[in-house]
Formats: sequence, C-alpha cells, structure tokens
Amino acid sequence: VLGRSSSDGLRDIHAITGLAEAAHLDGMLNRIADILAHQGDTDDRQIRRSKALGWLASPARALHLLQHHITDNDHSREDNPGERNPDHRLCGTVTVDPARLLPPVTLYLHLAEHSLTEPATGVVRVEQLSPVTVGHLSELLSNCRVTVQPVIDLNDVTPVDSYEIPERIREAVRLTRPVETFPYSSRSARSCDLDHTTAWTSNGPPNQTSVDNLTPLSRKVHRAKTHAFWRIRRTNHGDHEWTTPAGQRFTVRTDGTTMPADRYSAMEQALHEMMVQLPQPRLHQPIDLVHRRVVLRC
Repeated sequence: VLGRSSSDGLRDIHAITGLAEAAHLDGMLNRIADILAHQGDTDDRQIRRSKALGWLASPARALHLLQHHITDNDHSREDNPGERNPDHRLCGTVTVDPARLLPPVTLYLHLAEHSLTEPATGVVRVEQLSPVTVGHLSELLSNCRVTVQPVIDLNDVTPVDSYEIPERIREAVRLTRPVETFPYSSRSARSCDLDHTTAWTSNGPPNQTSVDNLTPLSRKVHRAKTHAFWRIRRTNHGDHEWTTPAGQRFTVRTDGTTMPADRYSAMEQALHEMMVQLPQPRLHQPIDLVHRRVVLRC
C-alpha cells in the first residue's frame, strides 16, 4: 500500500507478506545495496536499500545489475581459476528491448512557465508526491522512457449536454481541482467521484456537464450531498460553499476553508481556528500555470 508522500520527496510503502518472501526481499535489498556501494554509491546503507527497491521495480534492470556484478567478480578471479564458477552461463537472457519491460507509470506535472526557462530555481508540483526542483525531476525521470503528452488547455474544454462525463473533461476537472472540495479535506481528486454541483436534469439547459459544474467528492461525501441534506453551490468567484443540515456554512477556497465569524458560537469559532492551523491543501494552481501530462515507463 502506498502511503502519503512527505515534503522532502519521499513516500512510504507498506506491505504484508509471508515470512519466507519477506526474508528473501530483505536479503535481496541488502545485496543490491552492497552492489551499489561497490559501484561507488556513497549514500547511507538504508538509503541504498531504498534505491534497491526501485531497482527491483524493474526486474530487467535488476537482473542486468546482478549479472554484471557476478561476471565482473568472476573476471577479477582469472588469476585463480579455481575460484571461478565453472558454469559461466547467465541465469536469464533478455531477448527484447529492455525499455519495453519497464512498467507504465503516469506522472502529472504542474509547472509555471518560468520553471522551464530557469531550471536551477524552478519548482514543479508532482501529483501525489510533493513539490520538487527541476533538477530533482530529472533524477525522477532517469532510467525512464518518457512520452510528453500535449499541454492541456484548461480554458478550452468544451462542455457537453450528456450526464456521462467524457475523459477529457474528467482530466481537466482533476487538474483544476486536485483535492476534494469538501471542508478541510486533503483527499486526492483522483480517488473521488466527480459530482455535478448543480444537479443534472434530462430537461435542463445545454452544457450541464462542464468543468465549472463538476467537482471531486469522495463517495461518502457524495452520498451525504445526495441523501443527507448537505448542500453545495459554486460562487461567482469559483469557490464552493457548503451548508450543513444544521445550517452552518463553510466556503472551500483555493487557500483553504473559511466560515463566517459572526454566525457561530465561540466554541465553533475556536474549532475553526484550530482546523485552519492544520496544513491546508491548495485546490488548484494560479492561472498562469502550464499543465503538462508526462507518461513514464520506468
């Protein structure tokens, strides 16, 4: 299971497996970490173990690394032939382009135009990871086959009349609103439903399914809106105002969640002040951002 990413570009991975598999994985991580050190990697052993896990994510690369390390050691023993492995065959042969064996990964990048012209100081936001420098991005893309998709112009996504949401509109909504638009939520939009803010009707006006009339909501929140008297409306500024069954109102904006201070009790206001001190996700980026979708095989 993939955990949350940290601000320094790292991410937890949690797994439950059998005792034997765990022991084999631990041993292989140690072995690859030692090979990396032999090749000149000066990082701490635990860091090299994490790199080893990345090598194992591409079995063809890991096999190539292990085989070359073994054959290099065999060649270093030529002065003492008795120590060489008499069966000097490789344990496997890759008969196709190794790049074709790399797993498909889709990486979504959000960057301002000046990041392309000033790579030394430019920052890129990577969805489900954290902001990284352009230099760190080149490290992420190393040993990968990169396909750059056309830039998605979020201001030129044509709405449709149907209830079904075309993929191009789904993609535009998720890029515009990468976080669920529920008060204080930080859930990724890619794990959410897309809900019509103003309910779709069969006899309604044209263009009901549009970027402006869709917002990402988790399944539980979606059901609360539909069946539990929670109400949402989109303001003229593009914010989303929620009204609870008790009549409380919250406004989800690009800089977090707000509530009118003059409508609630001191306890409610104190709770709000405590919540706003927590890290608040930015729901979408400034309008000058260029949205690029990069499809990786790494």
